[in-house]
Amino acid sequence: EKVKLALNDRGISYKVGNKITEMYPELKGKHPRGWPAGSTWSSVEGVYKTDRKAISIAETFRPVGGKEFLKTPVKTIRGILNHETGHGFDASPEGLFYSSRPEFKAAYAKDFGAMTKDEWRRRGLHYYHQAGTPGRSETFAEIFADVMGQGCHPEGDIIQWFPNCKEYIEGILK
Repeated sequence: EKVKLALNDRGISYKVGNKITEMYPELKGKHPRGWPAGSTWSSVEGVYKTDRKAISIAETFRPVGGKEFLKTPVKTIRGILNHETGHGFDASPEGLFYSSRPEFKAAYAKDFGAMTKDEWRRRGLHYYHQAGTPGRSETFAEIFADVMGQGCHPEGDIIQWFPNCKEYIEGILK
């Protein structure tokens, strides 16, 4: 309920369309942050557009390296929706993102500090280990998604490796 009210208060809406690049033509041919080389926004199934205050889900996407668009699998939509909602919630009304606050930065540093480089790479956590704001933002959104019931990380829940981030997010959701 708190999430719903917060998004409502901030004027954030949900949008569903065929492709991310049809909803946002300015992204066509561009590379999404943290994605593998050669990726474009055509491969992305969801996005939170801060400037438009919109959480957007694509009905189709083109897998990285693929030529044809596929339907976004129903079983992954909830995770994508939760993750992008996490980005929307992160964009707090005070202007300072929750993921940029000192408390979250400390939790993030502590959680990654508890893992060796080999461990976080083996677990497929490189996307969440991007330098600076992007890494924290993606980690916040994915932990938020897991707390809400389902994230979109290919290996499943990442909460187990981010106990301090989880505790922080659960605290602000109370």
